[in-house]
Amino acid sequence: MSGNRNPALVKATKGYHSQEKLINNYDLDPQLVMSAVSPLSINLAVRSGNYKTSNKEELKDKLRKAVHFATEAANIHAANIHADNDSAHQLRINTYTALITYLG
Repeated sequence: MSGNRNPALVKATKGYHSQEKLINNYDLDPQLVMSAVSPLSINLAVRSGNYKTSNKEELKDKLRKAVHFATEAANIHAANIHADNDSAHQLRINTYTALITYLG
């Protein structure tokens, strides 16, 4: 697969990146610099209280969608290379699942 990316993997990856952008644009207060948007920066912002509490349910919904896409990407990645889940996808799964629990 060195030159060709699996279209399903690309779609799943774009899916969680899209949710991260939406979280930054609509739920974090203040917004992060776009180049700094990552699972860890979102985690830090939310745990520091830098999110719009009025959007809490929408934020949790976006996190759930990001987990769904990251799980899909990790499974596709593992199936294609017959290895354990990719750490970048797994980081998103673990971080966002913990944030959903944190938010209640």
